[in-house]
This record gives sequence, C-alpha cells and structure tokens, in this order.
Amino acid sequence: MPFVCPICKSPAQQLPSIGEAAFRCVIHNNFKVAVAVLRRAEEYTRVQWELALRKAKQRAEPGQWPVIRRGDF
Repeated sequence: MPFVCPICKSPAQQLPSIGEAAFRCVIHNNFKVAVAVLRRAEEYTRVQWELALRKAKQRAEPGQWPVIRRGDF
C-alpha cells in the first residue's frame, strides 16, 4: 500500500527517521510527525492537521524540518 500524507491523504514518500515519521508530500513539502500523533491520526480533521503543521513550522529552526507533536493540536 502506498504511503499517503496524514494531512491531505495525497501520495507521499515516507522517509527513514528516528523517533518521528518523516514525510515528503507534494503539497506540504517535508515534515515529521511524532509517533504518538500518528497512532491517533484518524482522530484529527484536515483543518486540525493544517493548523498543527503551521505551529510546527513556526517552531522549527531554520534548515530543520517541522515536527508535528501532540501539543500542536
């Protein structure tokens, strides 16, 4: 089964990562999601995901991928 972006459900590439799941989405670019969030991914709406990614991007250091954490929802 191909991987999909947890935010928009479009085809995505899941990349190797330690501690988080790393995604490359054609719409949302590169980002990571904490494993604890992925376990509950279906509980969140697309709007909630979009807002969480925005928070993660604001928090990310320059040159680093944003990481969506449970507190972002």
